[in-house]
Amino acid sequence: MLAYTSRYFNVIAPLARHFLQKRYGYDLAKRAYDGARPIYRQMLADCPSVGDDNPMASNLYESCVFFAMYRAAEGDVTPEMLREVTRDIFSLKATKLVGLAMNLNRPDDVASLNKSLREHARWVEDHPETKPYTWDFNFGDTRGDTQVCYHFTQCPLNDFAREQDLLDVLPVMCDVDYLTCELMHGKLYREHTLATGGPVCDYLMRGDRVAVDAAAVACEGDGATSAAEQATRQGFISRAKSLLGLDGSSSNQEHLNIDYERHVEYLPATKAVLVSRLQARFGEAEGLALWERAKRIYEGYCADLPYTGGAKNLMCHALYDSLMCFAYWEAMPEDRRESVEEFTETVALVFNGDSAHAKRNPEWLTANNRPLLRAVGPILRPLADLAINRRVQDGSWSNAWQMLVNPDHLEDVPLQVVLVGCPVVDFAREHGLLHLMPAMCNPDFDSMRELGIHLIRPKTVAMGFDVCDSRFVGDRTALAATTPARMREDGFLVNGDE
Repeated sequence: MLAYTSRYFNVIAPLARHFLQKRYGYDLAKRAYDGARPIYRQMLADCPSVGDDNPMASNLYESCVFFAMYRAAEGDVTPEMLREVTRDIFSLKATKLVGLAMNLNRPDDVASLNKSLREHARWVEDHPETKPYTWDFNFGDTRGDTQVCYHFTQCPLNDFAREQDLLDVLPVMCDVDYLTCELMHGKLYREHTLATGGPVCDYLMRGDRVAVDAAAVACEGDGATSAAEQATRQGFISRAKSLLGLDGSSSNQEHLNIDYERHVEYLPATKAVLVSRLQARFGEAEGLALWERAKRIYEGYCADLPYTGGAKNLMCHALYDSLMCFAYWEAMPEDRRESVEEFTETVALVFNGDSAHAKRNPEWLTANNRPLLRAVGPILRPLADLAINRRVQDGSWSNAWQMLVNPDHLEDVPLQVVLVGCPVVDFAREHGLLHLMPAMCNPDFDSMRELGIHLIRPKTVAMGFDVCDSRFVGDRTALAATTPARMREDGFLVNGDE
């Protein structure tokens, strides 16, 4: 709970009432204001125990004013109405005075804000009893005096809103971050919030006179590398370019002790996800130490790995990023490792990004456009033969996949891709990791949501077959409706006829 104080209510509620009345009338504004105070008092009593003197507690105190007025209006104030009211409050001349005290275009002010946020983080360390309830600061590359970069994986405001059935209005409070940043003559670059189901609440703030391309950079460096700033923001096309090595990301960035003529690194986006997951589970310092341990394990994997073409193989990252996921899992203390279900979530973020919030393509550009999907086969078949299959068949590449396109000529399936053999399964078998293969295979079913693809997969090498048979149809077709995925006893998702 939070100790009751009226000062936040006495400042914010009259302003909110004024703008509600101005926009929507006296009666509604009066009802929302008059009924809010007892609700506000009860909400503070129900708030998470973040500590009354927590420098971040004001976020809860202030948000509860809006929550209370929203609740007191009994449905007559909508989230969008409340959003307009918050914008009105931030447009006041008195509110804009904040810009005189803090300007993110001034290096000293950026450094001051970074220092203040780290002091907030130290307060939590000095009050460990609040850790289960309060915000967890994970800092990225603050670059001293040029940008502010951090993220949360835990937010008491998010927890409170979910408990109080206020999730519909919580994004309004998250939008206040943009307004606050504007007051400081800055811009907030954000991809995810916990309120909307994202893995983190991410913040990258720079002065509003900084060019967009220069500002919208990933937060890497002295702390957590936010998955929200890298891998999870990618759509399918961007992820596919990375996985195929077409974006220049196969270069030596980590300076690993591996033979770069034979092997490649995992993608930077993969690092982003895995570091973020480690730090969310183990804390900043231990998470980074475990990441270094994972890198050493990865180096050992590569030392014993047969040559599969390295960067010349268009499918190389399907293998090497899988190996990094295995290294990540093995690096964790045995008694604190992720479960297979948790590991599945990690792998899904690595290979799919935040598919739950992927923006769907226009319908003509989805798999439900059957002629479009069918046209992929004639393009993919010669590419697979030229770039992959001939190298495997002549022995140049050992133990790599072969790709067969539409081998069964199925009338009701516009595109079928069959992979012969699987180096990931062979690796898992050799290293005693076969129990993790469901986590490697199952995320494929949700990997291309924005393209409207429904995956039909009756068999995989991991399930004991010689091939992985993947069939792609539109997610709004009759065939998709009759082939829902089901879970086998061994944990693999499957559909279609085996």
